[in-house]
Amino acid sequence: MNSKGSRRLEVTYQIGGPETVYEGLDGDEFHTSVHWDGNVLVFETIEHEGGKEIPETTVWALSENGNNLQVKRRSAKSASKGESSSTHVRQP
Repeated sequence: MNSKGSRRLEVTYQIGGPETVYEGLDGDEFHTSVHWDGNVLVFETIEHEGGKEIPETTVWALSENGNNLQVKRRSAKSASKGESSSTHVRQP
């Protein structure tokens, strides 16, 4: 925890490599594989929480001009909320 009360977790993934296994800030274990699917980067994660396995897929897509990064996340944990999506815009 830092002086502002927030916590930080850094994870390094190997694209197209072996699964990355790490412990989240809440103590749950995560197993993530990362690969390219055409021009999008796909993160496939299984969260191990309280004896359950919760799948999540996150897709990163960069616009042709390189200024917009769209992130779409689909998780069984929040199935009632559906898919979440965000767009990050780079300011020149």
